[in-house]
Amino acid sequence: MTSNTSEIILAIHNSFFTDTQDYTSDGNVALLINGKLTVALATERITRNKYDGTFETAVNEILNYANITKNDITSILLSGFGKYVDEKKENIDIVKQINTFFNNKIPVIYEPSHHKIHAWTGLLENHEKNSLVVVIDNSGSILEYGSESSDLEKARVEQTSFYYWNGTALKLIDRDHDDFSDVGYGRFYSKVSQYIGFESYHDAGKTMGLAPIFSGSLNSMPKPYNNVNGKQTTTLTHSTYDEDGIDDLIHWFNNKNISIQKRFTNNFFGSEQAKFAKWAQHSLEQSLLEKIRLLKREHNIERIILTGGVALNSVLSQSLEDNLNIPVITPPSPGDAGLSLGLLAKYYYEKNNNLDMKGYTAYLGFKISDKEKLLALDKYKDNINYEIVRDIETLAANLLYQNKVIALVTGRSEFGPRALGHRSIIANPSNAWTKDIINSGVKKREWFRPFAPSILVDKFEEYFASKYIDFDFMMKTTSVKNEKKNAIPSVLHNDYSARVQTVTRDKTPEYYSIIKNFEKLSGLPVVLNTSFNLGGMPLVENAYDAIECFLESDYIDFLILDEYVISKKVSQ
Repeated sequence: MTSNTSEIILAIHNSFFTDTQDYTSDGNVALLINGKLTVALATERITRNKYDGTFETAVNEILNYANITKNDITSILLSGFGKYVDEKKENIDIVKQINTFFNNKIPVIYEPSHHKIHAWTGLLENHEKNSLVVVIDNSGSILEYGSESSDLEKARVEQTSFYYWNGTALKLIDRDHDDFSDVGYGRFYSKVSQYIGFESYHDAGKTMGLAPIFSGSLNSMPKPYNNVNGKQTTTLTHSTYDEDGIDDLIHWFNNKNISIQKRFTNNFFGSEQAKFAKWAQHSLEQSLLEKIRLLKREHNIERIILTGGVALNSVLSQSLEDNLNIPVITPPSPGDAGLSLGLLAKYYYEKNNNLDMKGYTAYLGFKISDKEKLLALDKYKDNINYEIVRDIETLAANLLYQNKVIALVTGRSEFGPRALGHRSIIANPSNAWTKDIINSGVKKREWFRPFAPSILVDKFEEYFASKYIDFDFMMKTTSVKNEKKNAIPSVLHNDYSARVQTVTRDKTPEYYSIIKNFEKLSGLPVVLNTSFNLGGMPLVENAYDAIECFLESDYIDFLILDEYVISKKVSQ
């Protein structure tokens, strides 16, 4: 319980969608107490339901973690998805829902523009002046309903927005793909992803990973976007929208006298599917580059802050950086699952006239208590052996040097989709077979998908060729230097690119020490890093998740849970 003078702000992204009377995805909540960011959490981490769009469970867990009650909350900040920007607050379904959950006792500050909150999420990470904030996703808020339908897919919606931050104010300077049935970059990439055989727009990252597999020419593929009076436009439409978003794509190709087959249904993902993936990636990069070059002529742009779901496309970020010769910054959770931080950023700035929010970090989840660790160890005692090791960093490095695969759980969990050394699976990057072992045996995922290198920040320039060293959150790719290609094969894609995480002692001291000790043994300041989960699962959050996930995989050799080293009992 807090004192009467405390200010406690709870931010909620509520994805409830009126048309389906259901949640879409990526519910998340964050808590600000007396100006300090205390905790932030995606709902999926608690419910174990991937992309869970609800909020109630996460709210209850966060309040319990902070030892406060609903009655202690001063104000609620709220964002949504697919809502009409000019709708009266009292008529908005998610506002009513929040009021009911909190018994109409707490004032709700509702933010109508989905994209504006994305922009504030980016500014919390970097708020230097003269920044172009680019927000790209599948659909944001509704700008105008169609004359014959209130369907989101038929409306004018936020898809591609460009804001300018001069250091004191955020201004919308342009918007593309905002006409009725327009296909912006998110919808386009989603259509292609599903056409080549992936399940949904959530699999767009797989399309990005498949693209480099194709090394042939794209000359036979049509250009989907063109510059018309400064706008990136396309004749590809969203007008005959179907559940998988493919009908429009096939129709568009037919109109260009190009016959393409029906949706790919095999899961081998060969060269023809890779060709479409490469086409989608190339089209996205070239169109956005053309647009931003025009904006650079009109505005003093010193950097790009990229956010929204499409910002998870790490290849896009590096392409923009390389071709525009300015840094590209992406926050650790740029998609909808990070919008609670955008809500807090906007609120904080309007109150304090700055964005130097105390407590802001990529590690905003829960820290596992000693009590929870002991209870979890006891629960699974028939299946595991465990011991306390005081110098855990040295032991971990030795196990990596022996080519063991380690699940690492330490400190507070990451807020965002990337595992950054607190809920990670790590391995020796010099073993070329490690990639195949973890892809098939642990992650149960497609053969072509790469893993990330975590590298000591002071050794980055020895291994990778990028002008800017802003790789804290694994949100950009870069190329490995020729002389290092053979040293770290398991963390390189087939085009010798890598989605890098730089590791510093001040931000992640335990993880830094593990890599440093591994370097002393192997000469490599790099480890393979991937998220600690199995295929289709969210990242592990608590001790029970960690041990269960460890036991479900035969290919993870050890689990390090803070000071505990855990192994599996051998069946007799």
